[in-house]
Amino acid sequence: GVAQVSDALGSKGVATGVAASASVVTITASYGGTKGSASLTVTEPRIVSIRVSPSSASLDVDGTQGLTVTGIYENGTTTNNLTGVNWSSSNEAVATVAANPGRPGAGGGATVRARTKGTAVITASYVPEGDSSALSDASTITVTEEATPVQIRLTPAVATIQVDETQRYTVYLDFSDGTTEPLMNGVT
Repeated sequence: GVAQVSDALGSKGVATGVAASASVVTITASYGGTKGSASLTVTEPRIVSIRVSPSSASLDVDGTQGLTVTGIYENGTTTNNLTGVNWSSSNEAVATVAANPGRPGAGGGATVRARTKGTAVITASYVPEGDSSALSDASTITVTEEATPVQIRLTPAVATIQVDETQRYTVYLDFSDGTTEPLMNGVT
């Protein structure tokens, strides 16, 4: 059937769509000798929005990140089985995107590859069946260069001690991204 009407206590008279149909279903009720009816049409739920996951990611140069897209129906249910999703990058010099073909249930997914330091917005667009307007969502990809050591620093930089006194030095490694890390092991 196209629809089922409950006769159970607490849900009596509640119609549930079972299968979409172009035909109109007539729902009837009777009490004593009096009857009434209503028309019901059951349609497929429409996808009203999409969501790209993750919504943001940080990658080192040459790193990759998988993205998925989820379709959200008007009734709140979701699907990860979208076909025909188009992907684009706002800055292909920073990050490129390629759809993941032929993977059922992949949610129209894609793989992002980081190219150079910067930020790119990766956008998924999808036109639901029967619609003419595209739905879209995006993920912001921040590409950083892998921090490399630039100098070793000892503190204190200048010290004076007297005979039989000691001075403890701390060794720090400064990186290209401005971070500093104390070195404890491997220092000679």
